[in-house]
Amino acid sequence: MSKFSSQSYINAALEFENIERILLYFRVSNNLINEDILKSIRLLKSNNEKLEIPYHLNEKMEKEFLELAYYEKSLATMMYIKAMDNFENFFKEILGEIVKCEPRILKSKEKEELEFIMSFNNYEEMINAIAEKKIESLFYQGIEGIQKFFVERVGIELFKDKTEQINILMKQRNIAVHNRSKISKELVRQFPNEGYVENMYLDFRFEYVEKIVAALYKIVSELETQFSSKFNIPQIEHKNNG
Repeated sequence: MSKFSSQSYINAALEFENIERILLYFRVSNNLINEDILKSIRLLKSNNEKLEIPYHLNEKMEKEFLELAYYEKSLATMMYIKAMDNFENFFKEILGEIVKCEPRILKSKEKEELEFIMSFNNYEEMINAIAEKKIESLFYQGIEGIQKFFVERVGIELFKDKTEQINILMKQRNIAVHNRSKISKELVRQFPNEGYVENMYLDFRFEYVEKIVAALYKIVSELETQFSSKFNIPQIEHKNNG
């Protein structure tokens, strides 16, 4: 099935779908491993011997190496971070597309250095870079700053009643990236009703990531329709799994 969408949406959709496909792959491959566990152990040993520094495998370690559950927290954390980064990148890219159609959106009293301006080959590259800088600074400030910018400059409210949930997701992403998922006092203080325990660790699981990806995908899809309609963003045909 094909549909027409902005390039920003296509980029985000492909990334979300890749995460979903990886999750599906893990489950299928894990089942195949368990269907012939002796063959899987032989392959594990063979590949281990080819490593520059092989693992000293015993029976317990062989079992752990071949169990998906052993890696779930690490893999789910990486995919969660990837999903949130993809979500943020959508706003960087869609703002760039909006600005191409309506450059005045970025008008402000802020000044850009001449060196920065002269570093681009053309006007389009410069506008994209300014848009990206703006979104990065907004995400650094928090969800409230992003919401305010899009309401005041773009005329579209982003998250509405989902604002707090999105804020939590972004804070969790930052904790996962910058603090090895260790829960900070600030996170506990900001969200006292979420059950966070200081110095404990966020425990990401595949099922949780699946739900988050589906929710973010839906938000991006709904917002893209509004952005494209309001600013006549160029549409590109692409295959859609939804």
